[in-house]
Amino acid sequence: MKILLTAFDPFGGESINPAQEALKQLKAPSPDTQLIKLVVPTVFGLSIQTVYEAMKEHQPDVVLCIGQA
Repeated sequence: MKILLTAFDPFGGESINPAQEALKQLKAPSPDTQLIKLVVPTVFGLSIQTVYEAMKEHQPDVVLCIGQA
């Protein structure tokens, strides 16, 4: 199974984004699971384009978008 995990980069003047920090810590639950980790820029229009391009490139079975709110 291939899983695309996304989290935003820091925004709003913050130096870190807790979701991005959590993304760094995640590990595949089994050897047959591939995790693709993507940090998404907090730039209007560019964020969705970044995720879309990653989906096209990697063809994941699951996409999980992690957020701090």
